[in-house]
Amino acid sequence: MSEHHEITDDQLRDLFARHCECRPIDLARGEDDHAANHDCDTEILRDVQVVLDVVVLFDDVGRIPAMREARSRCAEALLRKRNARGGWGAPGNEAS
Repeated sequence: MSEHHEITDDQLRDLFARHCECRPIDLARGEDDHAANHDCDTEILRDVQVVLDVVVLFDDVGRIPAMREARSRCAEALLRKRNARGGWGAPGNEAS
């Protein structure tokens, strides 16, 4: 990804779906709303929500830096590939 982390809203929605096993997909689903028997990565899900402005951050001063940081983490997550154990690994790892 570029230094500016140019990722589209569609890529962010796909990233959310990739890390949320709950169906139907709901971008507004809160951390406590994920089923206990699902393996949802709530940290990356929260980042997607922040970048897409689904979650309102009340601190206006910290809002833009928080969105930039979340976008950077999302860009890194988009580069990860599925590994043989079913998790997500660094680019270049063998995909299953």
